[in-house]
Amino acid sequence: MFLKPIGIILNKSTIKIFPKWNEALAGISGFSHIVVLFWMHKVTAEKRRVKKMRPCTINRPKGVLATRMPFRPNPIGLSIVRLIRRRKNILKIDGIDAYENTPVLDIKPYTGHPKDLVSNCRKPSWISKKRKFKKPA
Repeated sequence: MFLKPIGIILNKSTIKIFPKWNEALAGISGFSHIVVLFWMHKVTAEKRRVKKMRPCTINRPKGVLATRMPFRPNPIGLSIVRLIRRRKNILKIDGIDAYENTPVLDIKPYTGHPKDLVSNCRKPSWISKKRKFKKPA
C-alpha cells in the first residue's frame, strides 16, 4: 500500500492542499464541514507497536483500537471540521486536532448522509463526558 499526501496542515486553522490538487477542490466551498484524514507523522515506530494503553483518565489499559489515542498500527487521524472558506488551495477551518506540518491524506465533504449519523450511540462506562483531552504541543 502506498499513500501520498495531498496537502499539509499549516496550523490549527489552515490546511494547504498541494497546487496540483487545486482542481479537485472545485465545489468544496458549498459545504459547511469537511472530513479530514491525515497521517499522524509524529507517532514513532515504537508507539505503532503498542497494543494496549491507558487512555487519558482511565487506570486500566484498553486496546488501542478501542481508543482514539494516536498510538496505532497505522496512525491515520480523522477530524470533522467546519470549513470557513476556500481561497485557491488554502482551506480555512475552525480548528483541527493535529500538529503543524501534518500530512493530509484525503478530504471529503461532510454531507450529513443518514449512514454517517448515529442516533443511539453506545459507549463503555469508562468513556465519560468529563474527559480531559490533551492538546498537541
